Amino acid sequence: MTSPQKPFGYWNKERCTEAAKKCKTRKQFSIEERSAYGAAVRCGFLDEICIHMEETKLPRGYWSKDRCAMAALTCKSRSEFFKKYQSAANAALNGGFYEEICQHIPPLGNLTKRCIYIIVDAKTRCVYVGLTYNFNKRNHSKDRSEIAGLRERGKYVMIKDYMPASEAVREERRIIKKLRDSGAWNVLNRSSGGQLGTAKKLKQNKPYMATL
Repeated sequence: MTSPQKPFGYWNKERCTEAAKKCKTRKQFSIEERSAYGAAVRCGFLDEICIHMEETKLPRGYWSKDRCAMAALTCKSRSEFFKKYQSAANAALNGGFYEEICQHIPPLGNLTKRCIYIIVDAKTRCVYVGLTYNFNKRNHSKDRSEIAGLRERGKYVMIKDYMPASEAVREERRIIKKLRDSGAWNVLNRSSGGQLGTAKKLKQNKPYMATL
């Protein structure tokens, strides 16, 4: 006997949490409470409500380029890709094919929005965090020598999709602080972040700056 279909919006965070508590692993959750699991994935709180579960690790090397590409194709933004398939996104970054498998994701930026990117050199453990209103047309004219060198040898990766400038400023600062606190990276940013840069008609960004 099949259970009656739940009304739209039934699987809120509280109900999904109660369903998750009945399961010991994510696999069990996805099978036995499929609707709750799907809602948790869509709403972005799957990790939070599964914290009590036993980890079921995928075999080493599971996230091949093909599997990563298939996962990326199900996502409409890079943030969604990281949220739903963090292991796949990290494997794509480490494998050097992240940009290739995310080519289908359209840019969402304009002069009032910024995306966050990094330039990273895994060999030297150097990283630079930046934000820009146009990922494909970053301004390199005022680079310091060490940043210019990193641009030549490092990889460009957009790690956060376009968002309101005020949010991007706060997020860039958070990322820089996290990288510095980890002690694992040589962060080449001189400041704590938050510089919006220059662009035509940028006066409209002043209200964002005033809210920080």
